[in-house]
Amino acid sequence: MIWLLLCASVTLSGDTLFFTNNSASTDTLPLNAGDADGSTDIIHMRKAMVSPRGIYYTIYEETYFRLDDSIVTRIAMYDSLRNEQWQRAYAGKRKISYDLSRVLDDMLILVTTDKNNSLPEVELIRNNKAMIIIEEGKLRKITDYTLSPDARYIAMHANNPYNNKLWDYVYFVDIRTGKTWSYLFPVCLSCKRARISLSLDNDGQLEVIYKTEHRVFSKDGQLIDIYMKTD
Repeated sequence: MIWLLLCASVTLSGDTLFFTNNSASTDTLPLNAGDADGSTDIIHMRKAMVSPRGIYYTIYEETYFRLDDSIVTRIAMYDSLRNEQWQRAYAGKRKISYDLSRVLDDMLILVTTDKNNSLPEVELIRNNKAMIIIEEGKLRKITDYTLSPDARYIAMHANNPYNNKLWDYVYFVDIRTGKTWSYLFPVCLSCKRARISLSLDNDGQLEVIYKTEHRVFSKDGQLIDIYMKTD
C-alpha cells in the first residue's frame, strides 16, 4: 500500500484535481464550486487542498442556507488513490475554517470557529487520532500560523482582548509536551491591518518579523534577540 501511494499523486490546478500514477494521468475531479442547484436560497461551495508531496488531499464542502442564515460544513481526507481516510461535519454554532485548516503529508490540521470566524479550536489529526492543541475560548482569533519542519512546534499570530481592545499576540505550543507561552506584541497590528511573518525551526526557535524588525524567541519564550534588517 505504501509503495502504491508513492507511485500515485494528486495535484490541484484551479478548481480541478488531477490524479497520476507512475507519472501517467489517470483521472480528474472537477470541484464545481458555486451554486450547484441554481437556488439563491441554498449556496453550495466545494474546495480542495493537497498535501505538499501530493500524497493526501481534502475535499471541503460548505452549504449556506440563506433563509435561516445557517451553515453546514464538511471536510474529508483522502489518499492519492482516492480512498477516504477520515471525515468530519459541523452544523449549528461551529464551522470548519477552510482558510486556516491545512493538509500535510502525515497529518491534517483542522481549525473550527464560530459563525463569525472567532473562538478557534485547533486539532491535529494523524492516523485517525485527533489531538486538540488549542481549545475553544483560549484565543479570540487566529490570523496565521506556522509549524516547525518536524511538526513538533506551532506558533500563531493570534488576537485576544487586552485593555478593552482586541490586541495581537504570538502564541506558541510545544505539541509534544503541551507547554505554551504567549507574547503581547507592542504594536496593535490589527488596528493597522498589518501582519507579521513567523519562522520556526526544529529547535523551537521562533523569528517574528514586522516590517524591518526581527524578534527572536527561544522555545521557552525568552526574547533572545531584537534587530533591524533592511533589504
